[in-house]
Amino acid sequence: MKSITWYIVRQVTAVTLLAAFVLCFMVWLFRSLDIVDMMLNRGLALADFLHFASLQLPRFFLFVGPMAVFGAALFTYNKMIMDSELIVLRSAGLSPIALAKPAMIVGTVVSLFSLFLSIYLVPLTYREYKELEFKYRQDLPKLLLQEGVFTNLTKGITVYFQDVGQEGELRNVIIHDNRNRVQPMTYVAEWGRLMESRDGRWMAELSKGSGQVLKRGIPECGADKAAAGTANGCAFPRFEYFVGDRADNFSLNLFDNDEKRTGRNTREYFLMELVNSAADNPRRPTFIAEFHSRLTKPFLPLTCALLGVAIILSGNFNRRGQLKLVLLAIIIAGALIIGSHVLRNYAPKFPLLNLAMYANVVLPMIASLLVLWFPRPLSRGSAPAIGPPAT
Repeated sequence: MKSITWYIVRQVTAVTLLAAFVLCFMVWLFRSLDIVDMMLNRGLALADFLHFASLQLPRFFLFVGPMAVFGAALFTYNKMIMDSELIVLRSAGLSPIALAKPAMIVGTVVSLFSLFLSIYLVPLTYREYKELEFKYRQDLPKLLLQEGVFTNLTKGITVYFQDVGQEGELRNVIIHDNRNRVQPMTYVAEWGRLMESRDGRWMAELSKGSGQVLKRGIPECGADKAAAGTANGCAFPRFEYFVGDRADNFSLNLFDNDEKRTGRNTREYFLMELVNSAADNPRRPTFIAEFHSRLTKPFLPLTCALLGVAIILSGNFNRRGQLKLVLLAIIIAGALIIGSHVLRNYAPKFPLLNLAMYANVVLPMIASLLVLWFPRPLSRGSAPAIGPPAT
């Protein structure tokens, strides 16, 4: 009995790992297209790319885990039916609950691992992921600029430079600020460079150049005032500051204050942080919904595995496959997986849906166990009949 159980466990585990790898890779590739483009075309370091991409894997596995286990269990048991292996095992006296034990073992292991991901690893990696995402977004000026190309650095800011000097400086730079369409500003300089400010934002420092504001097509402030250090009296729109010094250098802030990262997504909180943050917080319903979702979603792999096996073993054996039962299992499991996400999204508005999250996981699990433990009799002539649970 043990050898048969572990034989099926190995098959279900192998297919689960393969399915999880394929699904994770597909989701990861779809979500990482922008980062891949930065690495291939914009100079993002390979090590930074791999680090950034790896932080998404725990969240992806938590998402694809139920589908991987369900698909593996359904595929393995249906294949064993087509190969007549289950017919032999049931003829030997094994009950449906005994045959379902391997799927239960794999589903339990994946659910426990998913619980570890949900409670600890996902918030840990997602928090670092958001920090790096913000950092890389702030680094976009450095990544997007190309020689001899007019680049829309951010909304209303266009940058051009001829080439890069030996020390990394940008030569023959043009920066056009059109955020204020009434008074657009254009900077022209012999060279410039990008530097990071203390608050983590990128600044453009230009030298030996001039700046000009056009007000209804008429120059409002030119190079003479910038060089004389009286630029503060000019109408420079939407810049935090404008500095003119003796070397005719000046710096301008390419981002507004609201570009700083403020607040955290609920996925970045650990379980106890969700509980503590929910008190006297306007986002309390969202924190509560996230808390219950963290506790229920990890058990979807076990529920889906039991569901698939219960449905596939509830019908008569057919060596041509169990197409109708397979489709039925896919529809029900898909509804459970989609329902878990829908309940999480609407629970902040309708608090009773927090209880529905548990029902979405527990009730199908109980129903599957009842079907396996008390199977319905097969029709006369079907082989073999399902007997009572083996003792």
